[in-house]
Amino acid sequence: MPIHGKDDEKRGDGQRKRSRVDDLLDLVAGAELFHTPEGEGFTRIQVGGHYENHPIRGEALKNLLTHKYYAAIGQPPRSWVVRETLDLLEARARYDGEEMEVHVRVTRVGNSIFLDLCDNAWRCVEVTADGWGVTADPPIRFRRFPGMLSLPEPQRGGSVEELREFLNISPRDFVLCVGWLLGGLSGRGPYLVLVLTGEQGTAKTMGTRLLRNSIDPSVAALRAPSRGERNLAIASVNSHVISFDNVSELPKSLSDALCRIATSGGYVERALFTDRSEVFLAACKPIVMNGISSFVTRGDLISRAIFIRCDPIPEDRRRTERELLADFERAHPRILGALLDGVACGLREEERISLDQKPRMADFARWVTACEGKMPWTPKTFMSAYLENIADATEAALEDDPVAEAIQNLATENRVWRGTAKDLLGYLDERVTKSIRRLKEWPTTPRGLRSKLDRVVTALRRAGVEIELGRREPTRKRARIISIWKVDIEADADGSDGHVPHPREHSLMIDDATTAVICEEAQIYSWENGN
Repeated sequence: MPIHGKDDEKRGDGQRKRSRVDDLLDLVAGAELFHTPEGEGFTRIQVGGHYENHPIRGEALKNLLTHKYYAAIGQPPRSWVVRETLDLLEARARYDGEEMEVHVRVTRVGNSIFLDLCDNAWRCVEVTADGWGVTADPPIRFRRFPGMLSLPEPQRGGSVEELREFLNISPRDFVLCVGWLLGGLSGRGPYLVLVLTGEQGTAKTMGTRLLRNSIDPSVAALRAPSRGERNLAIASVNSHVISFDNVSELPKSLSDALCRIATSGGYVERALFTDRSEVFLAACKPIVMNGISSFVTRGDLISRAIFIRCDPIPEDRRRTERELLADFERAHPRILGALLDGVACGLREEERISLDQKPRMADFARWVTACEGKMPWTPKTFMSAYLENIADATEAALEDDPVAEAIQNLATENRVWRGTAKDLLGYLDERVTKSIRRLKEWPTTPRGLRSKLDRVVTALRRAGVEIELGRREPTRKRARIISIWKVDIEADADGSDGHVPHPREHSLMIDDATTAVICEEAQIYSWENGN
């Protein structure tokens, strides 16, 4: 392979003279070129005794080409030579290369799950229903981002119980945290959002750091919440786990964006310096956050979350951060191996698992239940712990929401209520204090009230209050009627199920001008009659 140290001489036989670009292409002649479904060009290139995957437009490949060229001729290539070489490689990858998915840290392909160890040899762990093992040449493609740290080579014979000594949480919450880790290793979403809260000094920050580093260690394991949806989308693409530390408040837009990332969402914006081109960022990733107070307040995110409470630590049980991290580093290979044992069990049992109760995140719950066969606790308690956590979170959300609390009081007082959003807002305004009406959470318009009801209706249903939104009455064609009624969750003493019929089951139109609601054995509030 000719490598020239000076400008190429012209040839007189009519053949194209050899260029510096040709020299650089010779240095990567054996590299595999391919592109992602989004059209981004990649190369799989041999470095030392292993293969690495790099985006053609990334700094890593540019530095590698410069290094190879300097090693061959003793001087760096000119910038235009590198630029033209990368342009040509990008074109070949996009139009001549195979289309392949490129993954970050963990993925599921067929009946196998692959976990990138992110070590210098580019090894990964392949998990199947028969077990797991470390491989140096996986059939799938991983990529690395700056800040990603390596996982230790997993060891067999460990137990997830070793992780418990590093987390300041209850036994029930420990089961939920391990379930979150197993879900994070499933290779596909949806994922639950893990939320740790507690007063100062309860080790919630350290717990967040160790849980994240158990499966996706990073230089920035602890970071402040992203400012804006775009930054959050970039963070979700550049790592497997998203972790936020010391969160005090979640803006509505960020809360909605986290919901989309937990259950697979995307972000689109106009590409720079273009009129029509767009940039697509899509991700579905596990999320862990911590804060002192209950900062998750919107119902859609609450329904996707597990809430963990960290208790105060007695002074005689405190450990230094250096000691804790050193002990975790020694235990990490065994903990990771035990988690992978659970993942292999999940691949074997997942298709045979049938849940008696299907919560909002049923796919996640089903996967973790399948993995429990290799977990040390008995009986298998993830589902019971998860359902209890959902009930606790629902109760806390209703207590913290002034509108939800007012609706509960309305349903208790009236059993059945019907009217428009304007009617309901007027009814509630009369029955709450001025201080509550001044809260930013309290709606000031019928439209704002309807929007609020849309977000709390699921939590209220779990508490035994049914709400039907938006039905039109024959005599009020332009009015959307809201129906609210009480449902007894527990059976009555006489053995009945405590069912309260829907208001329309006993409704009667008196005349064209007046609507009355008649419900046997139930107190009724009818706004039209003022009763």
